[in-house]
Amino acid sequence: MKNPVDTIIYAANSEDDVFNVVADNVTINGFGISDAGTDQYGDDKAGIYFDGVNNSVIKKNNVFSNGYGIFLLDSCNNTLTENNAYMTGIDGIFLWNSSNNKLNNNFINATNHEGIYIYTSSSNNEISNNTVSYAGFGIKLVYLCENNTITNNTISNTDLGIFLRESSRNFLTSNIANFNGWSGIDLEYSTENRLYNNTVNFNNNNGIFLVESSDNKLDYNNASNNIEYGININNSSRNNILIGNIANSNGKENIHVVDPENNTVNSSGQELPFQGSILTIIAIASTALILGKRCR
Repeated sequence: MKNPVDTIIYAANSEDDVFNVVADNVTINGFGISDAGTDQYGDDKAGIYFDGVNNSVIKKNNVFSNGYGIFLLDSCNNTLTENNAYMTGIDGIFLWNSSNNKLNNNFINATNHEGIYIYTSSSNNEISNNTVSYAGFGIKLVYLCENNTITNNTISNTDLGIFLRESSRNFLTSNIANFNGWSGIDLEYSTENRLYNNTVNFNNNNGIFLVESSDNKLDYNNASNNIEYGININNSSRNNILIGNIANSNGKENIHVVDPENNTVNSSGQELPFQGSILTIIAIASTALILGKRCR
């Protein structure tokens, strides 16, 4: 294994990816990887690009000053661990239609868009123990991304910490999303997720924000000291269950529920059955987990 500080591979042509991999069972370990830019069609290129690659490892690389840091397309059962991805034009790590991958212990900093972006039918991925700062979105899941596990990540100084849109049955647990520009965790048009034991404090708007998102469970999260709301259940969000959450010292309201008749807040800390179609419980708490549905 090379030392990524000493061994840097630059793009031979800035209009190409540095590594463009189409074979399975590949390991890229211990390199500095840089200078993939934009091609003649305006498409951003990647430091490491996997196209239809399975059972491979990307480990301990410094991926910097590229369009994308690491880009997986139609790729499954890969492990991305202990990489640094920073100063990217688009995303630090981007998965598109890629499932059953493990993203662990990566550090992502100073990206113009997303730190980690899970996109379109990417399911059953494990995203854990990553650190994201100074990005547009810390971790973003968009469109039919289901059954992903997002746990023990630390996200700060982004525009928005963790964002789910049109993605269901994901698990968000024990993440820390503090000091972000909008919300710590934001769900839009997303159902049947679970947020458990997350810490979302000192954000510039909400700790946790649900927009047109129903049948989710929020339990034992800590949403305190946010500029506006600790937990904000808004815009046709129904049948959510909130149990045992802690929300203190938020600027406008600790727990704000636009439709209280169709959501339920329980602050006793007693666990209740998750029957999304019957009730919703909204409470002030300490940390959160998202129950995910698998991307198809």
